[in-house]
Amino acid sequence: MSYVYLVLNWLFGVIFFLLGIVTVFSAPVSGLALLLMSTLLIPPVRDFAFSKTHISIPVKIRAISLIALFFITGYFSTEMLRESSRERQAERELAQSIAEAKAKQDTIDYFEKHRNSIMNEANTAFDNGEYSAVSNMLFQYVLTGDTEVQELHRMVNVALEKKRIETATESILSKLKKLPATRLEENRDLYEQLVKMHPENTLYSSKFEQYDKRFGEAERLRKANQKRADRIQAQFNAWDGSHRALEYVIKKSMHNPDSYEHVETTFSDKGDHLIVQTVYRGTNGFGAIVKNFIRVKVTLDGQLLEVIDKT
Repeated sequence: MSYVYLVLNWLFGVIFFLLGIVTVFSAPVSGLALLLMSTLLIPPVRDFAFSKTHISIPVKIRAISLIALFFITGYFSTEMLRESSRERQAERELAQSIAEAKAKQDTIDYFEKHRNSIMNEANTAFDNGEYSAVSNMLFQYVLTGDTEVQELHRMVNVALEKKRIETATESILSKLKKLPATRLEENRDLYEQLVKMHPENTLYSSKFEQYDKRFGEAERLRKANQKRADRIQAQFNAWDGSHRALEYVIKKSMHNPDSYEHVETTFSDKGDHLIVQTVYRGTNGFGAIVKNFIRVKVTLDGQLLEVIDKT
């Protein structure tokens, strides 16, 4: 055990010593911490220190010191790496700024040298309606600050936006021609797009308001119908379709409720009430299995109003 302990002391002591020598000039704190760690581990160094001071450092104290020095080394090494990374980033940004400044100046110089030919070509393309080509041509020269370039570039953007709106409007109007008026939501959405592109157009605004109103009414009606359908559906058992309240009445009137077997339940919606009919099997007073039916009138909430017919 003592041999392994000695080998480990030598091994890590030498490693820390070499690392300390390498890093002491680039990261002084981390390097000194590593050198101190090596002095605590290498046996001859400990023996030399003891011979001069006659002070022996207990193993626990050495272990605590090594751990503390290790964390100090790690902290300052991390800080050194971060600082190095920041410096490299700053150097890259500086180099990029210099390159961008040079490219900008080169562009300005080129434009000033060839200004007349560039502007003549751009104006000719603009007059011919080649707006995209003009935009691509002038984009790189806007940074020169030339007022004629900036004004022509602004006019090109206006023309391109106008052309985009015209194309989009034609596409939407084409869709509206083929779209049935009953498809309220789609009509509303398309007219809404037209209103955004042509806020001054009263026809588009009027159409949008009409479809928006009709769609809103249709949505309210749909939700009301869905709520009513859910209200009716809640009366029936989702598993076999039987009517909950009616099944309770049937079993209560049977000679042997345990023999009840649901066969089929149907209903018709009469607006303010339902007509529900249930066919079922069960034993009679003689123990024979018979099929019966009952037809009743119930509210939309499933409350029994009257028995219309039964067997």
